[in-house]
Amino acid sequence: MKIQKVSIFAIASGLLLASLPVMAANTGGTFSLPSAPAAAPTPVFAPAPTAPTPQAASVVIVQPQVFVNDQVQPKDTTSNAFMLKTPTTGSSSALNGVQELPDTSFLPNKRSHGDNVLAFGDAGTKFAKTSSTTVKLEEGTILVSVRTPTNFATINTPDGDIALSANSDILVSFIGDVLKVNNISAQGTRCRIKLHPGVMDGKAHTLALGAGFELTASDHQLQNGQIAAPDGIARRGSATIAAGNVAVSQFWVNSLLASNPIIATVITGDNRDATHRVDQMCKIASVLDYIYGTDGYKSAGSAGVAATPGAITH
Repeated sequence: MKIQKVSIFAIASGLLLASLPVMAANTGGTFSLPSAPAAAPTPVFAPAPTAPTPQAASVVIVQPQVFVNDQVQPKDTTSNAFMLKTPTTGSSSALNGVQELPDTSFLPNKRSHGDNVLAFGDAGTKFAKTSSTTVKLEEGTILVSVRTPTNFATINTPDGDIALSANSDILVSFIGDVLKVNNISAQGTRCRIKLHPGVMDGKAHTLALGAGFELTASDHQLQNGQIAAPDGIARRGSATIAAGNVAVSQFWVNSLLASNPIIATVITGDNRDATHRVDQMCKIASVLDYIYGTDGYKSAGSAGVAATPGAITH
């Protein structure tokens, strides 16, 4: 029999492999080959910062302050006593331009001073400046303009008095026992009208009239021809109050400036201060056109008795 030669290295390797399960059993664990090392995480690259995009500056349009009445409440809705009962016509009402004030607020607390009050009348008008800040109108039509440093001016008429604060312009007429006030530029409550007791319910009432609005008043019920007078002024959305003795209309300021003979005289005159004030009125007229629009204005009107209080006349 041949004896094959086996190297000592082969014998040792066989003994080592045979002993591995025994070594694992003797240690009470399981045997596993070491795992391959974990792969390195893929790097994440953040995007490079970008410069902020410049933003265009925003434009803010600030509208001028315009008188809007939101405080008028009816005093009496069942009788012919004085009341401000707001009618509705389209998106707004003529009565949005009038507000009742306490009688104590008719004149400002501060005493008026200075002499920066201009008053112009048309042909046949009877009026006079009884003081540097007071104008008395007996009959006809006058244009009154007040500028600082004068605080306010007072206009006296047979049916009521008007207090006009600084930087304001109005047209006032008293013709055939009818008082008419056209507020050209007086903002907020700068145009205040104190109607005499005989006009309304036997008591005096103080009303603030907004720019671009007209007040017509008398001691009797107004006729349509007195509310929408044939004077070249275009009006819209008139409404009557106080048993028909008082009416409020919105009027187109540009139509007044274009048709009134007093304005024409001032423009062609040599009083530069007065001409400059008319220029300012034109600017206010443009602002009011932008805010209120120019649709719906009509000149003059038909004769007949005005509508009942709170109703609309056209």
